[in-house]
Amino acid sequence: FGFQGIHPADEFLIKHSRKVSEVCVLLAKELGLSAANVNEIKVAGMLHDVGKVYIPDDIIRKPERLTKENWDVIQTHTILGYELLKGYKDYSTIAKYARSHHERIDGLGYPDGLKGNEIPFGARIIAIVDAYEAMTESRPYRQPMTKAMAIEELRRNSGSQFDKKIVEVFIEKIIKNHL
Repeated sequence: FGFQGIHPADEFLIKHSRKVSEVCVLLAKELGLSAANVNEIKVAGMLHDVGKVYIPDDIIRKPERLTKENWDVIQTHTILGYELLKGYKDYSTIAKYARSHHERIDGLGYPDGLKGNEIPFGARIIAIVDAYEAMTESRPYRQPMTKAMAIEELRRNSGSQFDKKIVEVFIEKIIKNHL
């Protein structure tokens, strides 16, 4: 499942999504979610960025930092992914995670400005794992953060960008034991 067959040329996006999915499974299990919810998070982790298939390649593959205009286009991937997934019976229940994985606990995220528990629990899990993976991945315009730097960034944004309780479980149980 995932991007293969939709956008097979973007190996980076596929690799990132697989990693997010795998780590989301570990975190969901550690948080005590049911087997059905763990599977839902697994699929949602793989498809969280599916809306990026609609973003122009010159923006997706841009080798330097994005401009404000580029960033505005990139941010539409959450709604585009939601719209795509909600149209498929097998993926309609996870569409909300694709839409909400860039929302913030403090309400300053996108696309809907949801805050706190308004953000679906699965989207809060994906947000943390996605951010950690993004921070520790190499990008054409920057070196990856070290594990310690990424942990510091997660803690610094805990309670504002990220769900504080999930961040602590992620750091103590997943990063320290698996990553």
